Amino acid sequence: MSPTLGETAAKLLDVFEVLITSCPEAELNDVVQTFEAELLEEDEDIY
Repeated sequence: MSPTLGETAAKLLDVFEVLITSCPEAELNDVVQTFEAELLEEDEDIY
């Protein structure tokens, strides 16, 4: 893993932690469902 990639991952983790602590659970569930739907669409595009 490159240093730049590691720094980016650390920043994303920081943002994720802030979202978890500051957003209501319902909004977090919406975000997770959106990410899941997008990942499933990407998988369908690949196959």
